[in-house]
Amino acid sequence: MVIGDCIGFPKFAMLVSVMPCFLMFALSLLTFAASEPEMPILSFDGKAFVEAFNAASDRGRIVVVISPTCGHCLQLASQVNEVLQQYPEARLQVFVLWSPFMRTDNRMVALRAAGYLSDPRVQHFWDLWRFGSRIYTEQLKVPPMEAWDMLVFYKPHLQWRERPPEPTFWMQNRGLDVGQPYSKEALLNELSDWIEPATASR
Repeated sequence: MVIGDCIGFPKFAMLVSVMPCFLMFALSLLTFAASEPEMPILSFDGKAFVEAFNAASDRGRIVVVISPTCGHCLQLASQVNEVLQQYPEARLQVFVLWSPFMRTDNRMVALRAAGYLSDPRVQHFWDLWRFGSRIYTEQLKVPPMEAWDMLVFYKPHLQWRERPPEPTFWMQNRGLDVGQPYSKEALLNELSDWIEPATASR
């Protein structure tokens, strides 16, 4: 007796016909899991980010605070990635704090949005409690709930202690009255001191 005899040939034939679809779906899930970027969920005090920030103190660092479903944020992320790829030898480390500022924001969406910043010098975090926004609201005197869609720059050797170090420079992309307005040109100008020494020997 074969399997088809047990369950009826029509049902068996239908099962066989859909089997490739199930296999392809399972394979797609495995492929996504294998390619999914690492994105730790930050605690309220941002400990994992602070530790990573201090561990990279031998190089320039950029902290990016953005929403994964904000169009302006994703454009900014893409342009930062373009600059990094344009200067692959620049000693930079980028920390992206994906934060829930819009109703559609969640970690799964952030994992997909992380593809906009795929350079190996980028480290992603899901900032569930908006640690970065809370810190920069206070430190940079940004209006409440407006400290996002922004870049914060730190030159080498600055350490994050009980309180964050003073930024070397920062830009915002929200049309605020504080901070330098973001543009790709301003980003390149600010990074020139870090990029040129790394590329001078090429």
